[in-house]
Amino acid sequence: MKQKVFMLAVVLLAILVTALPALADAPAEGTVIEGHSVPGGVTLGDTRTQVEAKWGEPYLCKDIIHFDGRRGNDGICEYEADGLNRVEARYHAADGTWQAQGTPDDVLYEVWWPESTSGWVTTAGVNTTMALNNPQAVIEAYPDAQVKYNGDFIYEIRDSSGISIFRNWNIYGGFVTVSMAIGKGIPVQEQWIGYSTVADIDLTVVKIKRNRQITAQVLVHDFQDQPAEGAAVSARWLLPDGSQKSVQGVTSGSGTATFELAGRLDRGDYYLFIDDLQLADHIWDYTRGLRSASITVK
Repeated sequence: MKQKVFMLAVVLLAILVTALPALADAPAEGTVIEGHSVPGGVTLGDTRTQVEAKWGEPYLCKDIIHFDGRRGNDGICEYEADGLNRVEARYHAADGTWQAQGTPDDVLYEVWWPESTSGWVTTAGVNTTMALNNPQAVIEAYPDAQVKYNGDFIYEIRDSSGISIFRNWNIYGGFVTVSMAIGKGIPVQEQWIGYSTVADIDLTVVKIKRNRQITAQVLVHDFQDQPAEGAAVSARWLLPDGSQKSVQGVTSGSGTATFELAGRLDRGDYYLFIDDLQLADHIWDYTRGLRSASITVK
């Protein structure tokens, strides 16, 4: 009797599993409709839930930092494509703002795919293989596209239908790589913004008769990792007695802002914390570089 019950349970489980919709990777081949959809039935404007119902759970998600500094939570998600490649979906919030919330109702606004996903072909007959080997043919397929050159090298093709092609020259390997994307037409040009960092905080202490002087040299780098002049630095001293002192400074031509504490300073540990960094056309990337330093007065 127990064996019959067990067999019945196995049969019912098999029927249930068969009846459930199977979640699959994004397909390796199919038609891309410019500005509208990609293989696997994923359409721009789909919610995160709808995308995952068609492509399955993402391989990974990460925040996206937009050019104006806004951060989208889980704004970029990668999905397996037929177990061979990964394609990238980009989301914004359901209310239309760029900052994705990492919620099921976030909305898909772009899909990117790599060179290896050559089986994705647009309605104009363009795939990554053509974009790699014959960019002129791509331009002929999209005669009204905006084309960007570096000398004779074509590095970007964007068409108002909602297709974009990016060609990158690898200076170390001496070869070209390609990626493609669909979005809702040519995006509004966002202001270009780089990222600044606090590259170094040098603390020194000297004794002058009965007094002591602590000097902090805060070095700021721009997006090219070069000393940045004119950066406004807001910092905060933490003193041994637990009190704090806020200070502000602007970096010189050498990229440094100087802060000093002087007088009959107590013995103990002194900390300098960087609270804010403002540099024209830059956003402070506080995830890199330094945010604090300390020194001991004896």
